[in-house]
Amino acid sequence: MSKMATSSYLTSSHQIGDCLKASDLSLQSVRKLCMKAEEMSRLVAEKGGDSRLQHRVLGSVFYEPSTRTSCSFTAAMMRLGG
Repeated sequence: MSKMATSSYLTSSHQIGDCLKASDLSLQSVRKLCMKAEEMSRLVAEKGGDSRLQHRVLGSVFYEPSTRTSCSFTAAMMRLGG
């Protein structure tokens, strides 16, 4: 399975795929995404993060100014070791 930026992954076994708008997601995908978000929230609350994204690179491009979103993405990547 490729780790290229063409798709988003919840984990190696829970692929969401390309998502350009909310209607691209199935109800099952939204539920999995919410469960993963809760898991990650607990991980950060209990441990402050981990190293699952160590040696990974996050590329983000914002076409509209969004400092808060950009900083949130960067902080999340850093908390996970990237």
